[in-house]
Amino acid sequence: FDLISPLDSTCQGTNRPTFLWHSTTDTACGFWGYHAYVDGDLKNTGLDTSWTADYDLSEGYHNWYIVAVDSVGNAKQSNQVWALLIDTQPPEIESTTVWRDTTFTGPFPINTNVSDTNGVSKVELWYRTSVDTNWVNIAMDTAKAVVEFTGVIPTQPCNTTVDYYIYVEDNAQPPNEARDPVNAPDSIYSFTVVSGTSVMEENPVPDIFFLSQNRPNPFCQSTCIKFGLPIKSYVGISIYNISGFRVAKLIDQEMKAGYYETRWDGRNDKGDNAPQGIYFCQFTTESFCKVRKIVLLR
Repeated sequence: FDLISPLDSTCQGTNRPTFLWHSTTDTACGFWGYHAYVDGDLKNTGLDTSWTADYDLSEGYHNWYIVAVDSVGNAKQSNQVWALLIDTQPPEIESTTVWRDTTFTGPFPINTNVSDTNGVSKVELWYRTSVDTNWVNIAMDTAKAVVEFTGVIPTQPCNTTVDYYIYVEDNAQPPNEARDPVNAPDSIYSFTVVSGTSVMEENPVPDIFFLSQNRPNPFCQSTCIKFGLPIKSYVGISIYNISGFRVAKLIDQEMKAGYYETRWDGRNDKGDNAPQGIYFCQFTTESFCKVRKIVLLR
């Protein structure tokens, strides 16, 4: 007999998915019921051909299959063993273009960086104007890289105010959502096309120090670490193991204000592969310190 869902290698946006399979009566001594196995854990479902997890599955991959059992204990396994990915974390949005009041009438390109462990299925630019207060959504096309997206707000007449935000869905089922600003559309980016002298400005630096969660995480070969500096600072970024010993120094220098990224290839300062396990990325400046957990798989 066969499994139905979640389909093999699909991504679930819930920690408690529902498992479905076809029924069978092909047992030797009278049918008794089913056992659902998820990562080897057994759940008796009786005659039911579905089971909704009654505990939270952890982030990551899980194997599952079904066993039919007859009245004397003979067992028959489903024809497939399938895997599913649990991903309940929303995509991460960074470096969205911020327009200020301007005499420029457009069109207005909007760029944004989006990252997610399992990829994104939808990146949209939503905007409205003081002339037409209905929200309009535009699918954003990929630009220079997989994580970089761009969309364009059309040309606007003078004395028009434009509001906009970014909306993203990942590939999970149901999808995890993200918005920039976070509370959009209650909070939005906004600018006015003015007739006087003004300046068009794309935000060149972040407002605060930040260290983003590395992507991907967990990782096998290499992972990207993004960070930002609102002012010129001396930056230190190092990787530590769970015992507190430094494994690798990635950055140790003065840097201008701006958005940056660096990578860790899973090697220590000697160039040797670090063992599989949990590590910590520490980002420090003269006035700021932030630590993120990194999981390295081999």
